[in-house]
Amino acid sequence: MNPAAIPIHGALRETVGTRPPSFCSSFIRGEGEKSSGEEDSTISIPFVERATSGWPACVVAYNWNLSVERQLTQQWSLRASYVGSSGRHIRRDMQFNPGIYLPGDPSIFGNPRASIMSRTKYAPDYSNINMLTQTGASSYHSFQAAVQHRFARNFTVQASYTYSKSLDNIPQNQTLQNGGGGSFSQPIYVPGFSDFEYGPSPFDRTHIFNGSYVLTLPNFTAIPRAARFVIGGWGTSGLLSASTGDAYTVFTGTDVAATGAAPRAILQGKPYGGNGCATTTTACANWLNKSSFALPLPAVGTNPGTYAAYPYKYGNISKGALRGPGFVNWDVSLYKNFGATEHFHAQFRAEFFNVLNHTNLSDPVATINRGGFGNILSAGDPRIGQLGLKLIF
Repeated sequence: MNPAAIPIHGALRETVGTRPPSFCSSFIRGEGEKSSGEEDSTISIPFVERATSGWPACVVAYNWNLSVERQLTQQWSLRASYVGSSGRHIRRDMQFNPGIYLPGDPSIFGNPRASIMSRTKYAPDYSNINMLTQTGASSYHSFQAAVQHRFARNFTVQASYTYSKSLDNIPQNQTLQNGGGGSFSQPIYVPGFSDFEYGPSPFDRTHIFNGSYVLTLPNFTAIPRAARFVIGGWGTSGLLSASTGDAYTVFTGTDVAATGAAPRAILQGKPYGGNGCATTTTACANWLNKSSFALPLPAVGTNPGTYAAYPYKYGNISKGALRGPGFVNWDVSLYKNFGATEHFHAQFRAEFFNVLNHTNLSDPVATINRGGFGNILSAGDPRIGQLGLKLIF
């Protein structure tokens, strides 16, 4: 018996072979991938919290692009690009010792009062085994266009537009930022459990526009000095951003399958609309139609034959199937330079963030058993203004 890695009080001790660990040792090779001559690993201590298996493979990212650029005039240029990328060996954590519940089974697997950890099949003498794997993959494809006016005649303008799609098979609540934590919606013994996690990335936004500009007034050297002091030295700049909504998934928040997984909702109608805020006294915006979402049939209490034939034990809504509100923001600054001398002058600035005071709604509550499900309960910052005086010398 030769455990690949066993955690002892949170420390990870590698014990396989003689090859030194690489800089990729934070990750592991998973789902049957094994290097030539590598031995199988076995968990040998009880109450394992996290286990790794096999030599680590580095996370790999491939990037490619093709661009065409055209100089329209001396100042104006246009660029169109195709940009793509692909990721492999991305970290995914999975429960290697999931619970099992079989309605009507006379064994412990049919006893809903037994703890989930006592209803495990693969390692019944152990508690949670959180398996770090490198089975994640991602892909990104986009069309990108940009137009630019170089600074001339007192102004410059840049604008870009992206039409894109990002897909991956990482469970939506698993990220490197939270250490890979999170659950698959289906246990690993369900056929296709990995494919069920394939869909738009949480950050995927189909359309994205960004623009910026700087405009300054001319020096007005031909007018009287007093008038030049009043109307000269002014300038303005701004940033404009707009995008469509991000992708998210509706979960039940309830272990209806009694296996410790994270089941999703049943979608049974048009997802958007409804009037969920009608009885709410706090700030609220309608987004999802609550009546179009339901919990899967519960494993406990459902006729065993009915449950066995039920195809949506862990929900039927795909990952990233729904979209949140879009985003629009315009930041503007207005400034005036007061030139005392060549080496000393002052600048007055007035800056406004979200100058249009556009309401940028957050995503709705996307867990059925949480209060306010389907409603949007928060939003981004309103218009904010600030004034400043800067001395430059």
